[in-house]
Parts: sequence; structure tokens; C-alpha cells
Amino acid sequence: MKLSIQLKRKDTQEYYVYIGLSHKTSRTLITTPYTIAAEYVQGGKIINRTKYAEIYNKELLKYEERLARIVAPEKLDIRTIKDILISTPNSEDVVEFFSNADRVIDKIGQSEQRARTANMYRSYLGLFQRYIKRDKLYTFEMTRKMMQGYIDTMQKEGKAPATISINISVIRLLFNAIKEEHNDYDLGILNIKNDPFRKLQIPQKLSNAGQKALSVADIRKVIAYQFPQDKGYGKGYNTDTLRYGIDYFLLSFYLLGINPIDMFNLKKDQMHDGRIVYSRKKTQRRFGGSEISIPVCPQAMELIDKHRGRGEYLLDARDNFTAVEGLVYSVGRVLNRMYPLLGLDIDKEHFSWYSARHTWASIAANECHFSDAEVARALNHQSEHKVTRGYIRPDWSLLDRMNNAVLDVVYNKAEVE
Repeated sequence: MKLSIQLKRKDTQEYYVYIGLSHKTSRTLITTPYTIAAEYVQGGKIINRTKYAEIYNKELLKYEERLARIVAPEKLDIRTIKDILISTPNSEDVVEFFSNADRVIDKIGQSEQRARTANMYRSYLGLFQRYIKRDKLYTFEMTRKMMQGYIDTMQKEGKAPATISINISVIRLLFNAIKEEHNDYDLGILNIKNDPFRKLQIPQKLSNAGQKALSVADIRKVIAYQFPQDKGYGKGYNTDTLRYGIDYFLLSFYLLGINPIDMFNLKKDQMHDGRIVYSRKKTQRRFGGSEISIPVCPQAMELIDKHRGRGEYLLDARDNFTAVEGLVYSVGRVLNRMYPLLGLDIDKEHFSWYSARHTWASIAANECHFSDAEVARALNHQSEHKVTRGYIRPDWSLLDRMNNAVLDVVYNKAEVE
């Protein structure tokens, strides 16, 4: 009786892995969940056995151990032996990364508050899988060389350092979550021994967040830009598309840098008496609450009227996109296309939807001379005195004064120092 690794071609990219069982004159195959890249197969045999030692050492050994438990296997037919081998429980398995990562993300997404996080993780996982160009990837195959290659490829594609860093951080988080599930450190059972993320050369994130802020001159350019009807903007763009993206960018600025997710979730009954009252999604679980009441200036009101939603939601973003990610992607593409047309001094890689929030904050602090604490209050940031804040009745008139001051600067009603 003999057990061996057998391969069958799946397609041009991969081979299925089987455990071959020979008994007397009969032969059969036991299906495994594993595949092997075609580049490691030659003449129906694995040419890099060392790389796939985990399959040999675990999968084949697993069935050999099960076979050793069978009393007098020579008296049984091959079908019975196969059934016994398949039904015997095993203590260790080779771990596949993508399917387990999907399961981890599904678990994260069960929480409504972390649904967007789960979607973001799934997006980055998909990018990594497209780079690998395989349906399956075993954790033992994930090496520092592979991950560094992924980083280098993203750099060549022109991705920003922050984007690369987040991408790798998500893959590392998923890998470590899988590792925690499949390793039992108390018993010394280590199904995943490797760490492909040690000593990676990851591009440094931009440390100066202020680089995302537009100057007063730049925000004026965005506000004043005229869209010629006869101008060609390139494939997939037209005047209405570009104006839509700029409108949402400016609306965020006029509403004290409101975040995309909060703008997307605004309902009509949250706007009354010239104000919008909402709880910032990012800090909804904060002690003392995260509700804020912001003034709706005439410029914001004009854009809200222009983009009113058809149903219960305040804005038409809900009519055009099923999720906030679609709106963010659309506005991001518009800003990218508009950058050379606007003639901004800010670097292109820093110009994003969040520039509206950073710009409002920078003008409030640098040109209007409001304190850091006041700016933080207007942005609804976590207070370092969060317990005290829970005792104080909020005075939202501060936000009115701040926004009026910012708009006075932008619209030349106040001197810029």
C-alpha cells in the first residue's frame, strides 16, 4: 500500500493536488483543497519540492498517520480504506490565505459600525490577489520577497506612500488574524510559522498632514472655476460630471469640512432653522456623544438646493451611488482630472476630498487665528477633556463665528495676513 502526491492540470496557471492511494492492483485519488502554480510543475512532478514542503510534510504525512491507524488494511478494499482516511479527523492543516482572509472580513462586517472597514479590507485584499494572479495562496508561500515585490510594484505604478502603507497594513492584519486562529501557542501547535512582514521597506507616510490643505488662493480658484461647455475634458468626463464632483468638494468645505460618510448619510429632517445637526460617524461611540450642530451658509444652501435627494436623504448622492465608496471614488477622479485645469500650488498627490476639511481648518487657525481647541471643536474631534465636555451644554454659536470668519477671508471680506 502506497501514498503519494499526484497532480492534475486545472488550467494553464495551476494544478490540482491529490493524494494518490495504491492498494494491490487498484488506484484512487483523495481530493485535497490545494493547488500548485504551473511554474513549479514539470512532467507532472513538482520541481521545487522544498517550496511545497508544507504539503509534503503535513498533507502526505497526515494521511500516512491515518493509514497507520488502520488494523489489517490488507484485508480491506481500496474504497473502504479511502473512506476511513477521509473521515479520520486531523490535527493540523496547511492554511490557505485568501479564503481565510475572506472569512475574517465577513466576521468584521457583521458589525454595522465596521461595515465600511470590512469593505475597505476586501478592496485591498482584492488588489493583492490581482497582483498574485492566483485563486489560492498558502500562508507558507507568503515570504518577505513576495511582499516586497508587491510594494515595489505599487511604487512603480505611482501609488502614494500612504496608500502603499495602508495596503500592506491590511494584508498584515488579515495574515496575523489567521495566524492567531490556526496557532495554539499554549500547546505549541504552530500551523503558521512564518512572518513575511518583518523588515519590509515600506515607503514612509507623509508626516505633515497640513500639506493636504489648499491655500486661500487655491480654494478661491476652485470656487471661481468656470466650466466651458465646449471644452473637451477627456474620455468619461463632461461638464456635468466635473461640476458634480467640485460641488460636493465645496459643500464639504462650506459645512466646516464635513466628512464624506456623514454627508452621504444626512437626512432631510436633520436640517432645520439654518443648521444641520448630525453625529459624526467616526466618533459615534464617544463618551458624551458626538452630535454637532453646524451652520448652513448661503453658499452651502445653494449647493444643497441644487443636489437635493428625492427621498428621505438630504443630498442626491444616495440617488446616484449605492454606497459612500462610490461617491468618494467619483469625486476623487474628478479632482484628479481637474488638478491641471485649476492651476493649484498644492502637490497633486495631496489634492483629495479631505483637502476641503484640511483647508477649512487651516484657514480658521492660520488666517482667522482661532485656537487649536476651537478648531478641534468645529471639526468635532475627540477632546482631551472628554469627561468635562460631557458636562457642558454646547454653545454652537462659536461655529457660526468661525465659519463666517473663514468665508470672509475666502471671499475677500477680511485681510489675509
